[in-house]
Amino acid sequence: MNESPDSVNETSEIVKKEPESVTFDYSSMDNETATFLQEKANNIVRIKAMSMLAVAKELKEAQGVLSNNKTGTFLVWCKSVGYEKSTVYDYIRTLDYIVRNSDNIENLESIKPSLLFAISKPSAPAELQKAVLDGDITSHKEYQEALKAKAEAEQEAKKAIEAKEP
Repeated sequence: MNESPDSVNETSEIVKKEPESVTFDYSSMDNETATFLQEKANNIVRIKAMSMLAVAKELKEAQGVLSNNKTGTFLVWCKSVGYEKSTVYDYIRTLDYIVRNSDNIENLESIKPSLLFAISKPSAPAELQKAVLDGDITSHKEYQEALKAKAEAEQEAKKAIEAKEP
């Protein structure tokens, strides 16, 4: 299927406007409906992750072709298909991270794209990356909370050391 530039831009606008996910309370419904909806939610997360990775692969390949241009053509092209510079490099960095760590990622399809972006950053602490890959952290919110707790613990340890110094 050959998409027009307008349909590509409309699609990417939809992706950009996606709201941050919230926790859904399944307890108010019968077990069959709750199980059905949980399965659908899991399928959607998997589809989103695989879609993000497919887009990342396309961006990486285009970057490879246009990288020797040195005129900014790659980013102009990315913008023409609806992707800003930061998003493009988030996608590519995430793809590179996954390729480097593919042996350690058993349930890649179950990791939400926002969480993949977070753990692929160079500044992401190794222990939090491992916690995500092991399935101990399953949401971006949990990751942010763990990151905050780690930073606070490091601050407390620094204060304790400074307090002991004469």
